Amino acid sequence: FQTIHFDPSGSFGMAYSWDGRGDYTHDGGKTWQPLNLAQWLVQSGGFSYTTIVDTKTAWVDAYDIQGGRMFFGLTEDAGNTWTFKEFPYNMMFQVAATIRPSNRATYVFESAELPFESWPWYKKKAFYVSLDGGASWSQRSLSDYILALAAVSPGTIMAAVASDSTRYGVSSLLISSDAGASWRASLTDTLWYFHDIHFATPTEGIAIGARYRSDMDSARLRQAVFRTSDGGNSWNKTYELSIPWRGKYYSSRTSAGILLAAPPVWILDVSYSFTGSGGFNIDRYRSDNNGHTWTYLENLRGYYYAPAFAPPHWKVGIRGNQMTQDGGKTWSVKFPWAVTRAFFPNSYEVFAVMDSLILRGTAP
Repeated sequence: FQTIHFDPSGSFGMAYSWDGRGDYTHDGGKTWQPLNLAQWLVQSGGFSYTTIVDTKTAWVDAYDIQGGRMFFGLTEDAGNTWTFKEFPYNMMFQVAATIRPSNRATYVFESAELPFESWPWYKKKAFYVSLDGGASWSQRSLSDYILALAAVSPGTIMAAVASDSTRYGVSSLLISSDAGASWRASLTDTLWYFHDIHFATPTEGIAIGARYRSDMDSARLRQAVFRTSDGGNSWNKTYELSIPWRGKYYSSRTSAGILLAAPPVWILDVSYSFTGSGGFNIDRYRSDNNGHTWTYLENLRGYYYAPAFAPPHWKVGIRGNQMTQDGGKTWSVKFPWAVTRAFFPNSYEVFAVMDSLILRGTAP
């Protein structure tokens, strides 16, 4: 098993490996039934991200890597049957990403990381949208390159865009309330390069911007957190994070992403690398006041187990063979074995996968 997920109520859950084999549950993990996604899609070379919407509905992305094809799978009977539809424009993207504001709406865009200098520019000015569950698709185009898309609510999406691939490009946050047919700018900046957006609720959201201007930041790379509490209509910069350079500024790459969004708690990962550094570094930060201030937690270079945290305070967490009780500030080894993934459906219970096992743990 590579992943495990539950719906928000903790009733419908799935655990499976990249080849689509695994198990699913309808009763919160008390009993499990065999799952084989490949029986519904024989062309797939692998199954990846899962979105479990409610006790009946889930989406899964599937790929035929050799054939360069992408499929979207949907179940509306809690995993008993699946319907897969092929995305017809997969060759438009190096790495495709999806967002789903509702059960019927799907947006597909280029998700390759933000590059500079010698790195090739993979971003696109176009994306595709389906409003009927993947039966038909329409292309939407913007005047600038799309760096990120985010669902605000079923009828509203936001885009982070940039005018070009240089450090001196103009970057904006755009909002659309008609499935991307028309847009208006809610924030435009010549200093910050917006490259990630995330909404935890239809009102509460975070955008991440990077500053690469060599005349202003010759020694450090800076990331800034922007907050909205009105659904993306207005934004305020609340915090700046900085990373020391290890060489010339143009030899690095950076990206940022929200690991946990449960206002007022947010956890942010900032990934970066330098020429000759031997891989990515990840600096992890936590905010307990809706993104207004952030606490540095740790550097994760060489540790790749994704953590899971328990609601409602998100203090207790598990990753690999470690456990935290202070929200990720400190971790200690608790188990003689390492789980691949974990999920807390509630505050007192955790499910984890390890090899071919599904494990259940309860609070003392």
